[in-house]
Amino acid sequence: MNRNKNGNYFSLNRNIPASGRMYTPQEEYEQLKQQYPQEGIFKAQVYAGDRGFPIPNVKVEVTKKFLNGEYLIDTQLTDMSGLTQPIFLPAHPATESNQPGRPHPYTTYDVKFSHPDYTTVIVHNVAIFEGITSLQSMEMIPSGAASDGRTLIEYYVLEPDQING
Repeated sequence: MNRNKNGNYFSLNRNIPASGRMYTPQEEYEQLKQQYPQEGIFKAQVYAGDRGFPIPNVKVEVTKKFLNGEYLIDTQLTDMSGLTQPIFLPAHPATESNQPGRPHPYTTYDVKFSHPDYTTVIVHNVAIFEGITSLQSMEMIPSGAASDGRTLIEYYVLEPDQING
């Protein structure tokens, strides 16, 4: 199976209609939900100072990349404990993890953390599993405090087949 730049099992294995019409990201997300009606749960926890200080009002955006663009699934602000509410996301069936040769028994999403007083952070390829709550913790860096002065930091979670060949 060849990988495309999206590294997405769904986009690699979906059917393109005979008409050749390309779907919008919203239509592709609706197809994903139909193909995988089971859900996993995503929550975010945001803090500063080695988990000592939760940060309220951090904007957390969950998106999904498709061939024709990115779809914004949910946007939330963290509460006074630095937590979001649960976000229910389509996920591959848990039974896929029991089948040899199934390289991706999960569905991936991107998460963006932004706040005016902190450096924006994007985490790519956050794995969501059916029936599991995935907690993405993020330590925020105050604006202007990044070692090289960056205003955006991106992390890429590598999929297992990309790590070991």
